[in-house]
Amino acid sequence: MIIKAFSEYLKNSDTTTNTPLDILAKWLKEILSGEPADNIEKVIHTEIRMKKFDNERTFEGKSKTGNNLLKSLYNFAQSYDQQNFNRWLHEIKASDFKI
Repeated sequence: MIIKAFSEYLKNSDTTTNTPLDILAKWLKEILSGEPADNIEKVIHTEIRMKKFDNERTFEGKSKTGNNLLKSLYNFAQSYDQQNFNRWLHEIKASDFKI
């Protein structure tokens, strides 16, 4: 459910100027900055905390399941980025690299 909610957010985001990992950080920040509105946000509030470190926000799991959730979200964001790169790579031709 949580990965699906993030994937919907990712689809509606601008991935041309932001990486999926940046979008993940923004999504988590938005959820953790407010009150939980649904079960997905309640789980994120329960399992993940946001910390400030040298004017940068970091996220960490509050428990082992929170760490697993963060790892899964991170892996999903990376796989989304790799999938986009692979699509781009398969669409280009050798003639696109003119010297």
